[in-house]
Amino acid sequence: SAFQDDVDELALEELTHYAYERMHPHWLELRDAAAAAALPHRGDTVRWTAMKKMTERLVSHDLLEAPLIERAYRKPLGYAGDFRTMTFVYANALEGPSVVDRVFHKFVATEPLAEGVRRRKDLMKQYTLAEHRRVQMERGSAHTRVLSLGCGPALEVRELAKDPDWRPTIHWTLVDQEPRALSIAYTENFPAIRGGEQRRGEIRCLNVQLREIKDGFLIKEPFDFIYAAGLFDYLPTKTAMSLIRVLAGSLNVGGLIALGNARVDSTHFWVPEFLLDWTLLYRDEAQMLDLAAPLGTAFEAKVELEPAGAYWFLLIRRRA
Repeated sequence: SAFQDDVDELALEELTHYAYERMHPHWLELRDAAAAAALPHRGDTVRWTAMKKMTERLVSHDLLEAPLIERAYRKPLGYAGDFRTMTFVYANALEGPSVVDRVFHKFVATEPLAEGVRRRKDLMKQYTLAEHRRVQMERGSAHTRVLSLGCGPALEVRELAKDPDWRPTIHWTLVDQEPRALSIAYTENFPAIRGGEQRRGEIRCLNVQLREIKDGFLIKEPFDFIYAAGLFDYLPTKTAMSLIRVLAGSLNVGGLIALGNARVDSTHFWVPEFLLDWTLLYRDEAQMLDLAAPLGTAFEAKVELEPAGAYWFLLIRRRA
């Protein structure tokens, strides 16, 4: 009966919470030990690959009923960090058919890099509002133009638009290479922005490949704030610099670019790299600043960490 199903689900949830609390400290110990064993061999491609394959065979393959692990590992859209993976990370819930599946799903969702995804989303909201205030003060304009590259589901847009204290009018351009991600971004964000008595902005979604942006697709679009929270984790230095030059050319005077990148750390890499076969390019503070060096004196660059300490943000301001 429905009543019995509810009772069974409550019992399953209670057991899952208990198991998670008891198992999580031991999981962290194992993760840290595995990372410490792997780290000295990072420059040895043969040994690194062999360790990854063994981890996948002995660990990953037994955890594929955990939704977040299954999605990131199998990569149905060709890459690990697709919009569905991000949805799991944002939810940070105990999901899966069994207690074990739910626990390991949650283990991955609470990793530092996953927590950083949630915190950087909130940081982008703060930057958006700060840039809107700047535009109002400097230009007396009620309209702020914002570009998000690699937008995914763009949850930050919906959260801003649903804020009862929301006042700004933001014109968002959301860009992603995956049409399904854009479909979700538009379907879920458009009603929040345009609904109710007060129109809270405009939204457009562009299905654009990285090479099209690098070739100057957006060069004639003037934006006040440009951000890419997760895209640069996958871009080698030469490609990253090329893209930054294009973005800088699309920035209004006084405007800001915010570019996120996973921080070099002795343990953060292990779960994505070994458990999920999810390779990121990690950078330190100096390497982040180097990305902006070719822009010259017309731009001011600095680096800061998002609150979880998992991602750097390279902040590039076009001087007035």
